[in-house]
Amino acid sequence: MNRPVEKKGPAIMITRLSAPQPDLLGFALSGRVSHEDYANVLIPAIEQAVARGRKARVLVRFEPDFAGYEAHALVDDTRLGIRHWHDFARVALVGAPRWVATAVRLFAPFWPCTVRLFAREEEEAAWAWLAEDEEDGPPARS
Repeated sequence: MNRPVEKKGPAIMITRLSAPQPDLLGFALSGRVSHEDYANVLIPAIEQAVARGRKARVLVRFEPDFAGYEAHALVDDTRLGIRHWHDFARVALVGAPRWVATAVRLFAPFWPCTVRLFAREEEEAAWAWLAEDEEDGPPARS
């Protein structure tokens, strides 16, 4: 009896999170993030959100097993950021490793959107911050 051959490929390291509001996007990063993760999960979700005509409000949760990015994924991230330079309203980074937090602190002043770092236990506050209107308070970069 012949059984279908299971296709083995790289595991998906970016997963969509269930957001508390339909206009918010959330992603969890685990393991080593690849080009395929960006191409199949993150980029299509961002493109779809931007196509609706609203600036994206995105939460990125770094899982404890997050091990960084493959080189091609870093290129994808840079291209996505450049292509949609003015298409993000706010980005919340939850549980970011030290090297990501350092990069954010260095480069956030040059980005057109507000980026804020949250500790892992502050995820609920991160979602609430993303949902606020810009008029709800001054932009917070931490």
